[in-house]
Amino acid sequence: LKYAQRKDIIRNFVTAQMRIISILILTLLTATAHSQQNGLSAELRPQYGFIIPHRDGLKNLIQGHVKAGEVLVERQTTGSKHWEKAWLLPRVGLGLFVADLGNPRQLGWSTALYPYIRFKVNGGKNVRLNYRLGAGVGYISKVFDEETNYKNVMIGSHLNMVASMVGELEIDVTERLRTSFGFGLTHYSNGAFTIPNLGLNIPAISLGLNYNFKTNLLNDRVVVDPPIEKYGIIVYGLAGLKENYPVGSRKYGSYSLSADFYKRFGYRSRLVGTLDFFYNTSLKPRMIEEGMSVKNEFEVMQQGFMLSYQVLINRVAVVVGNGVYLNSKFKDDGLFYHRIGVQYKLNDKWVARWTLKTHLFRADHFEMGFGYRLK
Repeated sequence: LKYAQRKDIIRNFVTAQMRIISILILTLLTATAHSQQNGLSAELRPQYGFIIPHRDGLKNLIQGHVKAGEVLVERQTTGSKHWEKAWLLPRVGLGLFVADLGNPRQLGWSTALYPYIRFKVNGGKNVRLNYRLGAGVGYISKVFDEETNYKNVMIGSHLNMVASMVGELEIDVTERLRTSFGFGLTHYSNGAFTIPNLGLNIPAISLGLNYNFKTNLLNDRVVVDPPIEKYGIIVYGLAGLKENYPVGSRKYGSYSLSADFYKRFGYRSRLVGTLDFFYNTSLKPRMIEEGMSVKNEFEVMQQGFMLSYQVLINRVAVVVGNGVYLNSKFKDDGLFYHRIGVQYKLNDKWVARWTLKTHLFRADHFEMGFGYRLK
C-alpha cells in the first residue's frame, strides 16, 4: 500500500476506536442516571473476536480482529409473575453493541440495538452460569457496491437483523458489583431482502462489569399459576420479500399458509408439528432460467412438514424448527428447510409471528404475519 493509503487506513481505524469508546461511555452515563431512578443495573462489556470466513472468497475481507463493546441496561425480575418464577427469575434488558470490524475500508464499523433476556443455568448465591439471548436491528457502515465496494460479498444492506447469544460465568464481587467472563456469537443478516447476504458471524470473548443500583427486589408473595392448555391449533398467514441473483434484481413476494399442532409441556416449552403451503414467486424465474417448464402457478407451490421446539417466555415464543418438503418441483434448495424466529401472543386468540426461513445456513427470506388460535 502507498503511504497515503496506509495513513488513511490508520486514521479510519483510530476514528472507529474513538467512536466505539465515545458511544459506549455516553450510553453508560445515560443508563447509569436512568438506573439510579428506577432500580436497574448497568453493565459495560468489552469484547475481542473475529469474523468467521464461512464461505469461499471471504478470507480476503478479514484483515484484523473485531474490537467491540456492549452497554447493557437490565432489570431483575422479582417473581411477581408466574413466568418469572418458572424461569428462575431471569434478568431482562436492552443492549447496545458497537464494533470495529477489522477492515475499515471494506467492512467499516457496525452497531446494533436489541432487547435480551439473561437466564441462570445453575450456580450458588455468588457464582453462577448464565446464558443470554437477544435479537434486534443493526447497522453496518460499509456494504456491497458494484463500483466502490464490489469485494464485500458478505452483506448488501446497511440495515440488518441481529441475533446475540452469550454464555458466561458470573461472580459477585460485592452485594452490588458483579463481574463475568463470557463467550458469545453475534450474527448479522438481512434475510436475502437485499443480496449479497452471506452474513456476518462474529464469535468473541468478553469481560463484563455490572453494577446493581438496588438490591433485595425479590417478591415473596404467593403467585398463582394460571391454567394452561395442553394441546392447541394455530393457523398462520405469512408473507415476505427476497431478491434473486444477479445483484440489483427485483424483489419477489413469498407467501405461506401454515397450521401448527402443538403439545405443551408446562409453562416453558411446547413441541409443534406444522403443515406448510408455500407460494414463493422468486422460484419461477429460477426454474425458467434452468430450462424447466412452468405451465401454471401451481407448479411453483411447495408443501412441507416441520417439527419445531418452542421456548415460551411470558407472551413470547422462540421458534426453532426443521422441515422437509413433501412436494416441490424445484429441487435446487434441497429437501430440507429450517425456521428460527419469535412469535408474540397478542391475546387469547391472536399471535404475531416473525421468522427467518433458511436452507441449512443459507437464508431464504424473512416471514412476517399473524396467526389465529382455533383451539
